[in-house]
Amino acid sequence: MSTAGDMVTEVVQAMHGYGQTTDRTTILSNAIGPTDMTFQVDYVQSTAGGVVAGIVEIDNEQIMVASIDQTSNTCTVANGGRGWNGTTPASHAQYTKVISKPKFPRFIVLQMMNEVIGSLYPDLFGIGTYTTTVSFPQYTYTIPGVHPLRILTCEWQDPIQQWHSIRAVSVDQFDGTVRILGSMMPGSPLRLVYAVEPQKFTSEADDFVTQTLLPESTKDVVMLGAMMKLVPSFDISRAQNTSVEQQSRSTAVPPNTGINLGTYLQRQFQARLSNEHDSLRYLYRPQIRRLF
Repeated sequence: MSTAGDMVTEVVQAMHGYGQTTDRTTILSNAIGPTDMTFQVDYVQSTAGGVVAGIVEIDNEQIMVASIDQTSNTCTVANGGRGWNGTTPASHAQYTKVISKPKFPRFIVLQMMNEVIGSLYPDLFGIGTYTTTVSFPQYTYTIPGVHPLRILTCEWQDPIQQWHSIRAVSVDQFDGTVRILGSMMPGSPLRLVYAVEPQKFTSEADDFVTQTLLPESTKDVVMLGAMMKLVPSFDISRAQNTSVEQQSRSTAVPPNTGINLGTYLQRQFQARLSNEHDSLRYLYRPQIRRLF
């Protein structure tokens, strides 16, 4: 099982080169609530980490820190500094990681993944299952909270637990109701497997398959797409190429490095997307349906 948070962490690690570069990091010394305007950290200055005034990230929330007491390691939040950059103020447990000026904010990574998920259809589609019982003389069924694109399989189960396929099935594209006609025994189990547009994450706690309805194998497609969208920031952050600092850095890291890396990731993304598209169409081949 992979959650959205697991995927965000993996994307951030990949973007940092799995340890080649890191953000300045420390941990909370005490738990804080969504309205607290001060918090303590383990350390504020060290060779490998610490925290400085400015934007800090705790879980999925960004906080604007106005000042830091170097003696007590207490950070004071600026007025209106909780839920910075449109994030949501939240409670955070003791020992939670505190990242100073994160290079790849978690809420941005989650947003990029949702943009990728929203762009996958019609190349990829989510798969849902709905089980009910055959009702007579009812011929229409509504899948709760879902507007199916089409029915992939429709089966009913007889008393000896054999499943029988029904081909006379259609979806009303206006309201999403499913109409089924066929010889079925009233009260028998009825199972519908349907295609639906992939669903976006609502929080980092969401399970990938349960929330998006995409196959587990497509997880890397979503992460590759998010990284593809993030890498241009390498070049955007160096837009002032006339500065002394940027001229010096250009001798070590050539301009357009982010764009070139983005092109490479785009190719990887397209290749995996094509592979998953073929796999999904192989598993759920188009079937001839009888029209009403």
